[in-house]
Amino acid sequence: MTFSSEWSHFEYGDRTWAKPVRERAELFLKEVGCGAEEMYGKTVLDAGCGNGSLSRAISQLGCEVLAADLSDSVDRAYRHFSELGNDRTHFIKADLTRHPFAEQAFDIIYSSGVLHHNPNTRAAFASLLPALKPKGKVYIWVYQRIPGLRHALKQIPRSFLAPLPSPIKHAFVCLWLPQAMCRQYLRTVLGRNRPEHRLQWRERLVLLLDHYTPRYRWEHTQEEVHAWYRELGLTDIATTEVREWGFGVVGRKPPADVVRRAELEDTAACAE
Repeated sequence: MTFSSEWSHFEYGDRTWAKPVRERAELFLKEVGCGAEEMYGKTVLDAGCGNGSLSRAISQLGCEVLAADLSDSVDRAYRHFSELGNDRTHFIKADLTRHPFAEQAFDIIYSSGVLHHNPNTRAAFASLLPALKPKGKVYIWVYQRIPGLRHALKQIPRSFLAPLPSPIKHAFVCLWLPQAMCRQYLRTVLGRNRPEHRLQWRERLVLLLDHYTPRYRWEHTQEEVHAWYRELGLTDIATTEVREWGFGVVGRKPPADVVRRAELEDTAACAE
């Protein structure tokens, strides 16, 4: 599997997406619009947890975290964090589009950089919502559409690689890595590289694999994603994070009585 191969290169202590885990935990609070004190006692689903480092960091805010991923990374994360005495992060291998999560199980559903790797991003998003409690928050981060020739050219090798068997894709990207590291070194020497972009070879390899090898890599607009939230009945919708490659949107599930009233109104309208 593509993502199992990708995370096999990660070593605990490495940065993920060029960010240390403490910075990612602080960003999580901004993304979901919560203060650290509000997290105590919450139940959180990290839908597509990858290496599990962020899941563990979130749990240290005093909440219970279910860290789910389809790749073998969850097995490795479970072993690693169990040795550290982990007791609030629970790892499960699961397909997010056919998941085993109970209805209304989570106060927060968080899925960053994951849903756009499914055959249909919106359908994958919608499949998670029954597991969200009334008044709960859901946050997703997806790739955004980037105009221009440079981005279009980068997608050409990806379009050839993505359909190939995983070992072939992996080998190609490993062969591509030395030139990527040389370009990084050159930019650093010329003073054109910010410190957060100076990556170890493993960190750079994970980024390259994540860009070039997934079968699906959909791009969306903020207007499109906000419309999904509205169509699925979510409220308090806001874009809370924008980066070079994508953006994140948070919304809230209405209270149970509001949802029930809307269902009754829909039923009545259909009867007419």
